[in-house]
Amino acid sequence: MTQKRAASIVPDIVTKDDLHAFVDGALSPSRHAEIAAYIRDHDDASAMVDDIRRLNKLLQQRSGGATESPVPERLTVLVQELADAIGRRSQAR
Repeated sequence: MTQKRAASIVPDIVTKDDLHAFVDGALSPSRHAEIAAYIRDHDDASAMVDDIRRLNKLLQQRSGGATESPVPERLTVLVQELADAIGRRSQAR
């Protein structure tokens, strides 16, 4: 039995976004393997992945499948325009 060590997630190694992408199946095969190894060795990361999976399942159950629908293109464009504007505003400061 492999002993897990409790440690906080180190942003330079594994971020919360990495864990969400892991759960969502959005990582490259090599990054997936790295994150899987990290999760096996870190209780806090493993617990967070379990929480993300439970939350995703709950959201799917409560949304009646709405989370499976694609995002309308006009909304995607609007969000990108807002993100670009925020980025330009932040750079101007």
